Amino acid sequence: MSDDPTIGFLKADVARFCAGLEGLAPAIRLRLVVQLREAREVTDAALAGGMAGSVFACAALSRLPAQAASFSVSH
Repeated sequence: MSDDPTIGFLKADVARFCAGLEGLAPAIRLRLVVQLREAREVTDAALAGGMAGSVFACAALSRLPAQAASFSVSH
């Protein structure tokens, strides 16, 4: 399964951040890594919200009658 372009962008951004750590003094590198780990609170909250929305949407779709779930579009 290939990544969505937005996921690829996020991965590339993290890789760019990590590459930027090379050559920095250990104390500066540690401070930046700690800040990145703290950002996890924000990403975890966003992921939880996204997952909840997806689960809600899937549950709503599963309650549709079979005929509505398998409609076709005619031109």
